[in-house]
Amino acid sequence: MGDLERRLGSAAAYVGGAITAAGTLAAGIMVGQVVIARLTIPGAEAPPPRSSGLYGREYGDGAPLRLAVLGDSTAAGYGVHVDAETPGAHLALGLSARFGLGAVSVYLLSGALCTLMALRINRMIERKE
Repeated sequence: MGDLERRLGSAAAYVGGAITAAGTLAAGIMVGQVVIARLTIPGAEAPPPRSSGLYGREYGDGAPLRLAVLGDSTAAGYGVHVDAETPGAHLALGLSARFGLGAVSVYLLSGALCTLMALRINRMIERKE
């Protein structure tokens, strides 16, 4: 084996070791962040308010506009205390006021896996309210 092959072999070993060390360090940092987040962010004290329902009836008559709110904690309203403070309720009331709609029917789709989202959206479309 020549001198060039030995140098290339040594360089490959050093590069491989550096990549392994960097990956191990990154994994350790990510695990540390998960532990810190679990210790810092408190668990939910109670279920979040549900924004599903009718909003804005006082703005006119007619069939309600149906609004699906997709998401997890934001859609469900974590961090607020009453239904009217949820993003779905704010959006429904704003649409009703701005466009003079009779009502806006909010349907909350929270916590669905991506593989099940199409099924849940189809179920929402088929709802007759």
